[in-house]
Amino acid sequence: MALPLSTCGNSLPRAMRNWRARRARWNGLRRCPKPGPSRWRRSRTSAIRSSRRSRRCRLFDFGRVDAEVGHARGAEREAIAQFRNAALRAAEDVERAVVGWRTAKEREALHAEEVRAATAARDAFDRAYRAGHVSLAEVVEAQRRVLQAADALALAQADTARATVAGWRAFGG
Repeated sequence: MALPLSTCGNSLPRAMRNWRARRARWNGLRRCPKPGPSRWRRSRTSAIRSSRRSRRCRLFDFGRVDAEVGHARGAEREAIAQFRNAALRAAEDVERAVVGWRTAKEREALHAEEVRAATAARDAFDRAYRAGHVSLAEVVEAQRRVLQAADALALAQADTARATVAGWRAFGG
């Protein structure tokens, strides 16, 4: 023989007790007559009961209220400090990127001048070799210097490109 639900008490399964709580809450809601954004409202009696309950609970709870206010102020100060720290870090990243780009460009210009000078020296050695004034070993050595300078220029150009990308990322791109 099955027992009625009212006699079961807390021996009901949890899902059934939750259903009862939802049903009780639903009975406290009523549908508003006009459609709109607030179509569901609490009934008048449940609103009065909840307001009385909240006033009764907060009436002599000054320490808790003060603690909550202090906690909210502390959280606000912490958020402001985190924002300032993030802004300072972003400005530092931008500054580093700009300085890195500028030094990479200076190195690139220096290596480009080195390539021009090594190429001019190689051409001079080539003319001297054709005239018979220097040996082939000196011409090959001049060609090696040109290739080394060209390698250094390529690395400097790659550094400049990396610095450009780092600057773009630091600016938020």
